[in-house]
Amino acid sequence: MNDDEYGISLLRPLDTGVPDGPSRINVAKAMGDGRRARRVRTISAAAAITAVVVTAAALVLRPPTEHVLPALPPDPAKPSSCVAQKLEFGKAASAEVTGGDRTGTYLVGTTNPWAGAKSRTVLVWKKGELIASAATPKRMPVMSDINGSGIAVGGTAEMPSLPFYLRDGKVSPLKGDGIAIAINEAGQIAGNYEKRDHAAPQRWASPDAEPEVMTTPAGATGGRTWDIDENGTVVTSFYTNTGEVAYLWHADGSAEPIAAPNQFSSGGVMPIAFHFGWLYAEVRGGNSNAPTGPGTSIYRYHLPTRTWQLLSEDSWAAHVPAPTNVGGFQSELPTVFVGRQILELPAMTETPDDGYTVDFISETAKVAAGNKFSLTASDNNPPVPIIWNCT
Repeated sequence: MNDDEYGISLLRPLDTGVPDGPSRINVAKAMGDGRRARRVRTISAAAAITAVVVTAAALVLRPPTEHVLPALPPDPAKPSSCVAQKLEFGKAASAEVTGGDRTGTYLVGTTNPWAGAKSRTVLVWKKGELIASAATPKRMPVMSDINGSGIAVGGTAEMPSLPFYLRDGKVSPLKGDGIAIAINEAGQIAGNYEKRDHAAPQRWASPDAEPEVMTTPAGATGGRTWDIDENGTVVTSFYTNTGEVAYLWHADGSAEPIAAPNQFSSGGVMPIAFHFGWLYAEVRGGNSNAPTGPGTSIYRYHLPTRTWQLLSEDSWAAHVPAPTNVGGFQSELPTVFVGRQILELPAMTETPDDGYTVDFISETAKVAAGNKFSLTASDNNPPVPIIWNCT
Protein backbone atom coordinates (compact mmCIF):
# COMPACT_ATOMS: atom_id res chain seq x y z
CA MET A 1 0.00 0.00 0.00
CA ASN A 2 1.38 3.42 -0.93
CA ASP A 3 0.39 6.85 0.42
CA ASP A 4 -2.50 7.28 -2.04
CA GLU A 5 -3.90 3.83 -1.28
CA TYR A 6 -3.64 4.51 2.44
CA GLY A 7 -5.68 7.72 2.06
CA ILE A 8 -8.35 5.99 -0.02
CA SER A 9 -8.70 3.20 2.55
CA LEU A 10 -8.92 5.69 5.38
CA LEU A 11 -11.74 7.69 3.70
CA ARG A 12 -13.66 4.76 2.23
CA PRO A 13 -16.16 4.56 5.17
CA LEU A 14 -17.35 8.11 4.34
CA ASP A 15 -18.08 7.07 0.76
CA THR A 16 -20.43 4.25 1.77
CA GLY A 17 -22.83 6.54 3.66
CA VAL A 18 -23.77 3.91 6.24
CA PRO A 19 -21.81 1.29 8.17
CA ASP A 20 -21.63 -2.23 6.83
CA GLY A 21 -24.68 -4.39 7.66
CA PRO A 22 -28.19 -3.43 8.86
CA SER A 23 -28.66 -1.43 12.01
CA ARG A 24 -29.57 -3.46 15.08
CA ILE A 25 -31.75 -0.58 16.37
CA ASN A 26 -35.51 -0.62 15.60
CA VAL A 27 -35.98 3.09 15.05
CA ALA A 28 -39.78 2.85 14.69
CA LYS A 29 -40.09 0.99 17.98
CA ALA A 30 -37.81 3.48 19.67
CA MET A 31 -40.03 6.36 18.48
CA GLY A 32 -43.17 4.54 19.64
CA ASP A 33 -41.65 3.98 23.05
CA GLY A 34 -40.80 7.66 23.16
CA ARG A 35 -44.44 8.61 22.46
CA ARG A 36 -45.69 6.30 25.23
CA ALA A 37 -43.19 7.79 27.62
CA ARG A 38 -44.51 11.23 26.70
CA ARG A 39 -48.02 10.31 27.81
CA VAL A 40 -46.78 8.87 31.08
CA ARG A 41 -44.21 11.55 31.93
CA THR A 42 -45.82 14.47 30.03
CA ILE A 43 -42.57 15.39 28.32
CA SER A 44 -42.79 17.41 25.09
CA ALA A 45 -43.02 15.74 21.70
CA ALA A 46 -40.20 17.90 20.43
CA ALA A 47 -37.83 16.68 23.12
CA ALA A 48 -38.69 13.03 22.54
CA ILE A 49 -38.28 13.24 18.77
CA THR A 50 -35.05 15.20 19.10
CA ALA A 51 -33.56 12.58 21.41
CA VAL A 52 -34.49 9.73 19.09
CA VAL A 53 -33.24 11.49 15.95
CA VAL A 54 -29.92 12.40 17.60
CA THR A 55 -29.47 8.81 18.78
CA ALA A 56 -30.34 7.38 15.36
CA ALA A 57 -28.09 9.87 13.59
CA ALA A 58 -25.18 8.98 15.85
CA LEU A 59 -25.67 5.30 15.06
CA VAL A 60 -25.81 5.92 11.31
CA LEU A 61 -22.85 8.31 11.09
CA ARG A 62 -20.40 6.39 13.28
CA PRO A 63 -17.80 4.86 10.93
CA PRO A 64 -17.28 1.10 11.27
CA THR A 65 -14.17 0.42 13.33
CA GLU A 66 -12.96 -2.29 10.97
CA HIS A 67 -12.31 0.37 8.31
CA VAL A 68 -10.28 2.71 10.53
CA LEU A 69 -6.56 2.36 9.81
CA PRO A 70 -3.84 3.28 12.30
CA ALA A 71 -2.32 6.70 11.80
CA LEU A 72 1.08 6.83 10.17
CA PRO A 73 3.71 7.70 12.78
CA PRO A 74 4.95 11.30 12.78
CA ASP A 75 8.57 11.90 11.88
CA PRO A 76 10.91 13.68 14.27
CA ALA A 77 11.77 17.26 13.45
CA LYS A 78 14.90 17.59 11.34
CA PRO A 79 17.58 19.24 13.51
CA SER A 80 18.63 22.74 12.56
CA SER A 81 22.21 22.37 13.79
CA CYS A 82 24.58 19.67 15.04
CA VAL A 83 27.96 19.70 16.76
CA ALA A 84 30.55 16.97 16.12
CA GLN A 85 32.80 15.62 18.86
CA LYS A 86 35.33 12.79 18.96
CA LEU A 87 34.56 10.00 21.42
CA GLU A 88 37.31 8.97 23.83
CA PHE A 89 38.54 5.37 23.50
CA GLY A 90 41.52 5.08 25.80
CA LYS A 91 45.00 4.09 24.66
CA ALA A 92 43.95 1.84 21.78
CA ALA A 93 45.28 2.58 18.30
CA SER A 94 41.77 2.98 16.90
CA ALA A 95 38.11 2.40 17.68
CA GLU A 96 34.64 2.43 16.16
CA VAL A 97 31.15 3.14 17.47
CA THR A 98 28.79 0.39 16.29
CA GLY A 99 25.38 1.11 17.81
CA GLY A 100 23.23 2.95 20.33
CA ASP A 101 19.95 2.80 22.25
CA ARG A 102 16.75 4.49 21.09
CA THR A 103 17.41 7.69 23.03
CA GLY A 104 21.11 8.00 22.24
CA THR A 105 22.01 7.84 25.93
CA TYR A 106 24.18 4.76 25.43
CA LEU A 107 26.57 4.05 22.57
CA VAL A 108 28.56 0.86 22.12
CA GLY A 109 31.70 0.21 20.11
CA THR A 110 34.97 -1.64 19.94
CA THR A 111 38.69 -1.00 19.92
CA ASN A 112 40.87 -2.35 17.12
CA PRO A 113 37.96 -3.06 14.77
CA TRP A 114 39.93 -4.54 11.88
CA ALA A 115 39.93 -8.27 11.17
CA GLY A 116 42.81 -10.18 12.68
CA ALA A 117 43.32 -7.78 15.60
CA LYS A 118 45.42 -9.22 18.43
CA SER A 119 43.25 -7.68 21.16
CA ARG A 120 39.86 -6.01 21.40
CA THR A 121 37.70 -4.43 24.12
CA VAL A 122 34.04 -3.45 24.18
CA LEU A 123 33.50 0.28 24.72
CA VAL A 124 30.38 1.85 26.24
CA TRP A 125 29.68 5.58 26.24
CA LYS A 126 26.93 7.29 28.23
CA LYS A 127 25.92 10.77 27.09
CA GLY A 128 29.14 10.97 25.11
CA GLU A 129 31.42 9.97 28.02
CA LEU A 130 33.36 6.70 28.09
CA ILE A 131 32.07 4.70 31.08
CA ALA A 132 33.27 1.16 30.36
CA SER A 133 36.02 -0.71 28.55
CA ALA A 134 35.25 -4.38 28.96
CA ALA A 135 37.72 -7.12 28.13
CA THR A 136 36.53 -9.73 25.64
CA PRO A 137 37.11 -13.49 25.59
CA LYS A 138 39.73 -14.95 23.27
CA ARG A 139 37.23 -14.94 20.39
CA MET A 140 36.96 -11.12 20.71
CA PRO A 141 33.30 -10.44 19.81
CA VAL A 142 32.10 -7.09 18.45
CA MET A 143 28.86 -5.64 19.84
CA SER A 144 26.42 -4.32 17.24
CA ASP A 145 23.55 -2.97 19.37
CA ILE A 146 22.71 -1.78 22.89
CA ASN A 147 19.46 -0.93 24.68
CA GLY A 148 18.48 1.67 27.26
CA SER A 149 19.40 -0.68 30.13
CA GLY A 150 22.99 -0.76 28.91
CA ILE A 151 22.82 -4.37 27.66
CA ALA A 152 24.73 -4.86 24.42
CA VAL A 153 24.75 -7.82 22.03
CA GLY A 154 27.01 -9.03 19.25
CA GLY A 155 29.12 -11.90 18.06
CA THR A 156 32.47 -13.01 16.83
CA ALA A 157 33.71 -11.73 13.50
CA GLU A 158 35.75 -14.87 12.86
CA MET A 159 34.18 -18.25 12.08
CA PRO A 160 32.81 -20.35 13.63
CA SER A 161 30.66 -17.57 15.05
CA LEU A 162 29.42 -17.38 18.62
CA PRO A 163 26.89 -14.95 20.20
CA PHE A 164 27.77 -12.73 23.16
CA TYR A 165 26.22 -10.02 25.31
CA LEU A 166 27.53 -7.36 27.66
CA ARG A 167 25.78 -6.67 30.97
CA ASP A 168 27.11 -4.86 34.04
CA GLY A 169 30.52 -4.43 32.44
CA LYS A 170 31.06 -8.13 31.69
CA VAL A 171 31.04 -9.88 28.30
CA SER A 172 29.37 -13.31 28.44
CA PRO A 173 28.30 -15.92 25.86
CA LEU A 174 24.66 -16.28 24.89
CA LYS A 175 23.30 -19.80 24.63
CA GLY A 176 23.53 -21.48 21.25
CA ASP A 177 25.56 -20.90 18.11
CA GLY A 178 25.72 -18.01 15.67
CA ILE A 179 25.67 -14.31 16.40
CA ALA A 180 23.40 -11.77 18.10
CA ILE A 181 22.60 -8.68 16.03
CA ALA A 182 19.98 -6.49 17.71
CA ILE A 183 18.27 -6.02 21.08
CA ASN A 184 15.11 -4.07 21.97
CA GLU A 185 14.13 -2.28 25.16
CA ALA A 186 12.38 -5.41 26.51
CA GLY A 187 15.67 -7.31 26.29
CA GLN A 188 14.57 -9.50 23.36
CA ILE A 189 17.49 -10.35 21.10
CA ALA A 190 17.55 -11.24 17.41
CA GLY A 191 20.39 -12.78 15.47
CA ASN A 192 21.51 -15.61 13.22
CA TYR A 193 21.96 -19.32 13.76
CA GLU A 194 25.11 -20.40 11.95
CA LYS A 195 26.43 -23.92 12.11
CA ARG A 196 27.29 -26.79 9.77
CA ASP A 197 26.55 -24.86 6.58
CA HIS A 198 23.08 -23.92 7.80
CA ALA A 199 22.03 -20.33 8.52
CA ALA A 200 18.67 -19.12 9.80
CA PRO A 201 17.26 -16.27 11.91
CA GLN A 202 17.01 -16.89 15.63
CA ARG A 203 15.98 -14.95 18.72
CA TRP A 204 16.35 -15.03 22.48
CA ALA A 205 13.55 -13.92 24.84
CA SER A 206 16.26 -12.53 27.14
CA PRO A 207 20.04 -12.73 27.55
CA ASP A 208 19.57 -15.80 29.78
CA ALA A 209 17.14 -17.66 27.48
CA GLU A 210 17.64 -20.53 25.07
CA PRO A 211 17.53 -19.45 21.42
CA GLU A 212 14.54 -20.09 19.14
CA VAL A 213 15.41 -20.77 15.49
CA MET A 214 12.95 -19.57 12.84
CA THR A 215 11.35 -22.25 10.68
CA THR A 216 12.59 -22.01 7.09
CA PRO A 217 9.70 -21.14 4.72
CA ALA A 218 8.86 -23.66 2.01
CA GLY A 219 11.11 -23.35 -1.01
CA ALA A 220 13.77 -21.35 0.84
CA THR A 221 17.24 -22.33 1.96
CA GLY A 222 19.29 -20.28 4.43
CA GLY A 223 18.16 -17.04 6.02
CA ARG A 224 19.38 -14.13 8.12
CA THR A 225 18.21 -11.46 10.56
CA TRP A 226 18.33 -7.69 10.04
CA ASP A 227 16.69 -6.05 13.08
CA ILE A 228 14.05 -6.37 15.82
CA ASP A 229 11.39 -3.78 16.72
CA GLU A 230 9.95 -2.87 20.10
CA ASN A 231 7.01 -5.28 19.61
CA GLY A 232 9.37 -8.22 19.18
CA THR A 233 8.91 -8.49 15.40
CA VAL A 234 12.10 -9.63 13.71
CA VAL A 235 12.76 -8.65 10.10
CA THR A 236 14.49 -11.46 8.24
CA SER A 237 15.18 -12.68 4.73
CA PHE A 238 15.61 -16.08 3.08
CA TYR A 239 17.38 -17.24 -0.05
CA THR A 240 15.27 -18.83 -2.80
CA ASN A 241 15.87 -19.96 -6.37
CA THR A 242 14.61 -16.61 -7.64
CA GLY A 243 16.40 -14.38 -5.14
CA GLU A 244 16.21 -13.22 -1.54
CA VAL A 245 12.74 -12.74 0.01
CA ALA A 246 12.12 -10.58 3.10
CA TYR A 247 9.90 -11.82 5.94
CA LEU A 248 8.45 -10.47 9.15
CA TRP A 249 8.83 -12.99 11.97
CA HIS A 250 6.15 -11.97 14.44
CA ALA A 251 6.31 -12.41 18.20
CA ASP A 252 3.64 -15.17 18.04
CA GLY A 253 5.88 -17.26 15.78
CA SER A 254 4.05 -16.58 12.53
CA ALA A 255 5.87 -15.28 9.46
CA GLU A 256 4.72 -13.24 6.47
CA PRO A 257 6.59 -12.20 3.34
CA ILE A 258 7.04 -8.49 2.61
CA ALA A 259 5.70 -7.66 -0.85
CA ALA A 260 7.46 -4.95 -2.84
CA PRO A 261 5.63 -1.70 -3.64
CA ASN A 262 2.85 -2.12 -6.22
CA GLN A 263 4.66 -0.25 -8.98
CA PHE A 264 7.47 -2.82 -8.91
CA SER A 265 6.60 -5.53 -11.38
CA SER A 266 9.63 -7.50 -10.29
CA GLY A 267 12.59 -7.15 -7.98
CA GLY A 268 13.02 -7.73 -4.28
CA VAL A 269 13.11 -6.09 -0.88
CA MET A 270 16.30 -6.06 1.16
CA PRO A 271 15.57 -4.85 4.72
CA ILE A 272 17.96 -2.49 6.46
CA ALA A 273 16.62 -1.46 9.90
CA PHE A 274 13.69 -0.10 11.90
CA HIS A 275 13.63 3.68 12.39
CA PHE A 276 10.97 6.17 13.51
CA GLY A 277 8.19 3.53 13.41
CA TRP A 278 9.10 2.32 9.88
CA LEU A 279 11.17 -0.43 8.30
CA TYR A 280 13.76 1.11 5.97
CA ALA A 281 14.72 -1.06 3.01
CA GLU A 282 16.35 -1.20 -0.38
CA VAL A 283 13.93 -2.12 -3.17
CA ARG A 284 15.77 -3.60 -6.09
CA GLY A 285 14.87 -3.64 -9.77
CA GLY A 286 11.61 -3.48 -11.63
CA ASN A 287 10.79 0.20 -11.06
CA SER A 288 9.54 1.21 -14.48
CA ASN A 289 8.63 4.70 -13.21
CA ALA A 290 12.17 5.61 -12.19
CA PRO A 291 13.75 8.26 -14.48
CA THR A 292 16.94 6.23 -14.65
CA GLY A 293 15.14 2.95 -15.22
CA PRO A 294 15.29 -0.17 -13.01
CA GLY A 295 17.73 0.11 -10.15
CA THR A 296 17.92 0.20 -6.35
CA SER A 297 15.90 2.74 -4.37
CA ILE A 298 15.51 3.48 -0.67
CA TYR A 299 11.95 3.01 0.62
CA ARG A 300 10.35 2.66 4.01
CA TYR A 301 7.49 0.36 5.02
CA HIS A 302 4.87 0.87 7.75
CA LEU A 303 4.02 -2.58 9.08
CA PRO A 304 0.49 -1.99 10.52
CA THR A 305 -0.88 -0.39 7.31
CA ARG A 306 1.38 -2.04 4.68
CA THR A 307 2.23 1.46 3.44
CA TRP A 308 5.31 2.05 1.27
CA GLN A 309 6.97 5.44 0.88
CA LEU A 310 9.77 6.29 -1.54
CA LEU A 311 12.69 8.12 0.09
CA SER A 312 15.28 8.24 -2.65
CA GLU A 313 15.91 6.65 -6.02
CA ASP A 314 19.62 6.97 -5.18
CA SER A 315 20.55 4.20 -2.74
CA TRP A 316 23.69 6.18 -1.79
CA ALA A 317 21.85 9.42 -1.00
CA ALA A 318 22.30 9.05 2.78
CA HIS A 319 23.18 6.51 5.44
CA VAL A 320 20.56 4.30 7.09
CA PRO A 321 22.15 3.17 10.38
CA ALA A 322 21.66 -0.55 11.01
CA PRO A 323 22.90 -3.22 13.44
CA THR A 324 24.14 -5.22 10.45
CA ASN A 325 25.88 -2.12 9.01
CA VAL A 326 24.34 -2.92 5.61
CA GLY A 327 22.86 0.58 5.33
CA GLY A 328 26.20 2.24 5.91
CA PHE A 329 29.01 3.11 3.54
CA GLN A 330 32.02 5.37 3.50
CA SER A 331 31.25 8.81 2.11
CA GLU A 332 33.10 12.10 1.88
CA LEU A 333 30.41 13.85 3.94
CA PRO A 334 28.27 12.37 6.76
CA THR A 335 24.58 12.33 5.85
CA VAL A 336 21.69 10.37 7.38
CA PHE A 337 17.96 9.91 6.83
CA VAL A 338 15.71 11.62 9.40
CA GLY A 339 12.22 10.45 8.57
CA ARG A 340 11.87 11.18 4.84
CA GLN A 341 14.47 13.96 4.87
CA ILE A 342 18.26 13.91 4.67
CA LEU A 343 20.31 15.51 7.45
CA GLU A 344 23.79 16.74 6.56
CA LEU A 345 26.04 16.40 9.59
CA PRO A 346 29.13 18.57 10.09
CA ALA A 347 32.39 16.96 9.07
CA MET A 348 35.57 16.82 11.15
CA THR A 349 37.93 16.77 8.18
CA GLU A 350 41.56 16.63 9.24
CA THR A 351 43.25 14.99 6.23
CA PRO A 352 42.44 15.01 2.50
CA ASP A 353 41.33 11.36 2.51
CA ASP A 354 38.88 11.58 5.45
CA GLY A 355 35.55 9.84 4.97
CA TYR A 356 32.62 8.97 7.23
CA THR A 357 30.04 6.38 8.20
CA VAL A 358 26.91 7.16 10.21
CA ASP A 359 26.18 4.07 12.30
CA PHE A 360 23.52 5.34 14.68
CA ILE A 361 20.72 7.90 15.00
CA SER A 362 18.34 8.28 17.94
CA GLU A 363 14.57 8.13 17.48
CA THR A 364 14.39 11.86 18.25
CA ALA A 365 17.19 12.61 15.77
CA LYS A 366 18.95 14.57 18.53
CA VAL A 367 21.97 12.22 18.67
CA ALA A 368 23.88 10.59 15.84
CA ALA A 369 27.13 8.65 15.93
CA GLY A 370 29.56 7.18 13.46
CA ASN A 371 33.17 7.01 12.48
CA LYS A 372 35.81 8.91 10.55
CA PHE A 373 37.82 6.68 8.19
CA SER A 374 40.55 6.95 5.65
CA LEU A 375 38.98 6.70 2.20
CA THR A 376 42.29 5.32 0.95
CA ALA A 377 42.68 2.85 3.84
CA SER A 378 45.81 4.62 5.03
CA ASP A 379 47.43 3.19 8.15
CA ASN A 380 48.28 6.75 9.14
CA ASN A 381 44.58 7.66 9.40
CA PRO A 382 42.94 5.01 11.64
CA PRO A 383 39.19 4.95 12.43
CA VAL A 384 37.96 7.44 15.05
CA PRO A 385 34.47 7.34 16.66
CA ILE A 386 32.34 10.51 16.53
CA ILE A 387 29.15 11.71 18.21
CA TRP A 388 26.91 14.48 16.84
CA ASN A 389 24.63 16.31 19.30
CA CYS A 390 21.83 18.15 17.50
CA THR A 391 19.19 20.74 18.28
